[in-house]
Amino acid sequence: MLNAGQQCIAPDYVLCETEDVARSLTRAMAAAITAAFGANPKMSPDFGRIVSSADCARLAKMLAATESSTIVCGGDVDVDSKYVAPTIALVPPAEKDASPLLQGETFGPILPVVAVTSLEEAVAYVTERPKPLSLYVFTGSAKTARHVAQQTSSGSVCVNDCIFQVTHPHLPFGGVGDSGYGTYHGDATFHAFTHDKPVLVKASRGVLGRHANFFVYPPWTPLKFRLLDLVLAPETFFFSSKKKRAS
Repeated sequence: MLNAGQQCIAPDYVLCETEDVARSLTRAMAAAITAAFGANPKMSPDFGRIVSSADCARLAKMLAATESSTIVCGGDVDVDSKYVAPTIALVPPAEKDASPLLQGETFGPILPVVAVTSLEEAVAYVTERPKPLSLYVFTGSAKTARHVAQQTSSGSVCVNDCIFQVTHPHLPFGGVGDSGYGTYHGDATFHAFTHDKPVLVKASRGVLGRHANFFVYPPWTPLKFRLLDLVLAPETFFFSSKKKRAS
């Protein structure tokens, strides 16, 4: 809910391995929102507003198309004041492909939670969609975190937290595929804006200088082909020579 969810690396959805975990998580999230912003987040000096009326209307339309029974907390919108309440939604697994909350980047304080049946289903759900700028894994298992990082493609991965991967001065940050390309931050920034210009200087003296063009220009004599075989494919050259002698 940082900056009312208006960050390119904010989570767009949460996948939980079981429905029980998903229900427990949404209740805990709702309690955390109340603890952070009070019973009425609209009055909290710590909760932001949507950047424009057009974006606020977009989020309002998204929520209006969402079944009210899936809203665990929030859901209130005031377009005039550009306010969208911090909203947690529990989307039924059967509706995850059709839910308006899961059709792209939310870029607002709305977080849908969906239950999946296994870690592999979660991985498949991520890989079937455009590659995210950031991916977050919450687990007590280093093996699970490593598996998700290896089996998915994203601009960055953060384990057991959000956002902090972009604050590390020595970690490159950038997207992949639909989420962008290239990286910056620290040393990566220097390389992103630096062109490695190759310069080749051909020898003008010695054997290479005088005879380097022997293989470059015609006529293509049998001698040239044999010498090229010797240089480029010595195994083939010697095998061919032995075969000829044997015959």
